[in-house]
Amino acid sequence: MECPLCKGDLKPGRVTYTANRHGYHLLLDDVPAWVCQQCGEPVFEEKAVEAIQRLLLTLDEEVELVRQKA
Repeated sequence: MECPLCKGDLKPGRVTYTANRHGYHLLLDDVPAWVCQQCGEPVFEEKAVEAIQRLLLTLDEEVELVRQKA
């Protein structure tokens, strides 16, 4: 596989995913990804992206509920 940014070689690995949004910070360690050997850019497979998106949507909903009760 080829890196979409620098065209370097991608190798399977694990990375930390972070998101800062809607008043919270999410940090997920050990997320499987293809990692560029040249620039370090991670490329996530569709399954991982879908799982992260579901998690973020759930967190967004829960954070909104907490804000409404405050």
